[in-house]
Amino acid sequence: MEKEKNSLWYKFKISAYIIFLILIVFSVIVSCSSDEEITTQKAVPAPVQNEKLIPYEIAEENDTSYAGTRRVTVRVVIEEIETQEGIKNLTESLLGRYKQRYDDLTIFYYFDENQVDGAYTVARAEWTGQSITYDFLDPIKEGGKSLEGEGGGDQ
Repeated sequence: MEKEKNSLWYKFKISAYIIFLILIVFSVIVSCSSDEEITTQKAVPAPVQNEKLIPYEIAEENDTSYAGTRRVTVRVVIEEIETQEGIKNLTESLLGRYKQRYDDLTIFYYFDENQVDGAYTVARAEWTGQSITYDFLDPIKEGGKSLEGEGGGDQ
């Protein structure tokens, strides 16, 4: 009778140790795989290094984070732009500056600092951790020129 109790107790202890080890291994695997997913999600193309960036000034930067999402909105004033590629290159450069601290980035582009309090006047770029989407206003077409010096809509 004594041997049966000891052998049952021994089996119970071995089973408990095995379950404990399985839980530890499982938690290590889960924690390692989640780090890899985060790194993969934040992969973006590297900014173009050989291109000269258009002149710009950051007029406003607002942390708009919410419920576990680190988010920033940046308002940028540019002097002139000839093609969409100039905005795209500048966006990728700014993204390199912000992507380590934020999960989402929205950039509004303006021609004039006095317009910063309103809707964007050139373009909007948005990065949500995986890719960048753009919204260009009509004056910025592929190969087009800015409205600067063209008189706008009063003609």
